[in-house]
Amino acid sequence: NIVEVPSAGIATPAADAINTATALAIGANAARRRMSVCSLSTNTGSVFIQATGAGAGRGIELQPGQTIEVRTTAAFDVRNDSGATQTVMRFEET
Repeated sequence: NIVEVPSAGIATPAADAINTATALAIGANAARRRMSVCSLSTNTGSVFIQATGAGAGRGIELQPGQTIEVRTTAAFDVRNDSGATQTVMRFEET
């Protein structure tokens, strides 16, 4: 059986600009229930949700305007290899 437990807290940091050929590191958080990551609709390219240090073009592609919900307490990266800076928003529930 799976039981979903609602979050008790929400953190919404400022937008994160990710330069090309780099990754935004999302640290591990044992209290995290969910992390939503949104690629802004005004972005010109995709970013990738991936294991920490996975490298270029690996993971789940997030195109401009898309949001993904990640249910993990583990660290992960949001990687940009589009050739231009891309911006993402995060919404962390604890």
